[in-house]
Amino acid sequence: MKDLVFPQKVLEISNKIRWLIITLILLGLQFSVVPEENWINIYLLLVITAIYNIIAKFLSLHEIWEKTSKICYAETVIDTAVITGIVALTGGQNSPFWVFFLIVIMFAGVYYSPYRTFFVVTGISILYIFVSLLSNASPQEIISMLSLKIPIFFAVCGMSVFLSLEIIHQGEALEIEKEKLKYILKAFHHNVVQIQKKNKVLQEVYNISIKIPTGSSLKEQLEAVCDATTSFLAIDIAGIWLLEKNNEYLRLVAKIGQGGKLFFKNRLRIGEELPGRIMAKKEPLIINDLSKYDPEVFKGSPFSCMGIPLIIDGEPLGVFICASSYPKEFNEDDHLRFLLLIGCRTSLSIKNSYLREEIERMAITDGLTGLYNYRYFLEIFRKELSKASRISIPLSILMIDIDNFREINEKYGRHIGNQLLSEIAITLSGCLRTMDFLARFYEENFVIILPEANKNEGIMVAERIRNTISNKTFIEGVEHITVSIGISSFPQDEKKPDGLLLYADKTLNLAKEQGGNRVIAWSKK
Repeated sequence: MKDLVFPQKVLEISNKIRWLIITLILLGLQFSVVPEENWINIYLLLVITAIYNIIAKFLSLHEIWEKTSKICYAETVIDTAVITGIVALTGGQNSPFWVFFLIVIMFAGVYYSPYRTFFVVTGISILYIFVSLLSNASPQEIISMLSLKIPIFFAVCGMSVFLSLEIIHQGEALEIEKEKLKYILKAFHHNVVQIQKKNKVLQEVYNISIKIPTGSSLKEQLEAVCDATTSFLAIDIAGIWLLEKNNEYLRLVAKIGQGGKLFFKNRLRIGEELPGRIMAKKEPLIINDLSKYDPEVFKGSPFSCMGIPLIIDGEPLGVFICASSYPKEFNEDDHLRFLLLIGCRTSLSIKNSYLREEIERMAITDGLTGLYNYRYFLEIFRKELSKASRISIPLSILMIDIDNFREINEKYGRHIGNQLLSEIAITLSGCLRTMDFLARFYEENFVIILPEANKNEGIMVAERIRNTISNKTFIEGVEHITVSIGISSFPQDEKKPDGLLLYADKTLNLAKEQGGNRVIAWSKK
């Protein structure tokens, strides 16, 4: 028995075909010579068939198929018996209704396996031969039947079985294709959902990029990133640590939420605590239960945490950590992907900020010594002088020149001269207060602003510088290095910036004319 949907559907068709057979038999009887005594039996057989058909219709035999296969045997037996009876009552060998055996055979080919169908055809053939013999058929008619009709039975049987198997095979292939289509549709739906999620993430990244205040400080930009990230992820803690220039420490620059034990230190070593560990491994980290990750530190803490290293073009910049003070399940598909995208955007902002700082630094510093340049000195000088004038405090200017620098350059080469300038710059920086301002004025000249220093204090600083340089060996094999220093003071000597610079320059030249290695302060005398 074929345990497939196809035979079940055929049951519904056979019900309709049976009504057609009844109708054809009734019509055929009008043109057949049938003994009157057989009419009652014929009608009885047709009535029995009709009753069965009505019962089959209302009992939904295709549902019965799912519970038992006996319905097929019943159909075959009833149809074979009715048609055999009709053939026997209408002339046997000469009955025109033998062709209905072919319909029974075709349905058998659908219901049964080829072997069982063969037995059904054989049984029908034997019944037909038996009926023919009972109808007193002549030997020639028997031979005709055996040579023509019986082969037709088997031919129809073979064709029916072949078509049935082919239909079933195609049905199976169709089911396979349907399953493939279901899988494709499921995958398509999954991809659509993923695309929608990614689109949502990208849209939020874009929105956050818009919210980052361009032109503002790096701290303000990073705080905006933390705020937007906590809002999107529905969490309450976020922090960004940046790598210091020595690449040994991380410094907390921006944060949202208190963070508790997560933000225990604002400055920590690489490998220390969660931010330091993430920076050391340079890999994202998701921990949905920190109390299990580090029981000693996070005992009883409900924190869930997710962190990424901030890296751009292979250069480590810092660490971005998001956390929840209540239980939350972070996952890689949604939360981590979003944080990585935000991390890329944040890394770009950090790098751009560093580049801007570097450009600004280069614009105001001397490339050789690293000191501030003449242009920036003038800007700071005017500000400091304005401040001193406004609050009535003194200010002194020191103009410094390396004695015999041109001769040293000519004798030892420019590279030695450049090295000497760098060493002098370092030495000068070591002699000053934090509030003092040192710049390279031009070539071998340096200038120092001493806020809140009167002339006597300026002379003391100048002498300390002169002695320090005079007693120091800067480059082996290079003769003794000395400097000349000129001083002018506000408000004692001059109140305008140009005048103060002029007097400091004149006293510097006077110190050099007197042999160098000396300090001279401006005096109107």
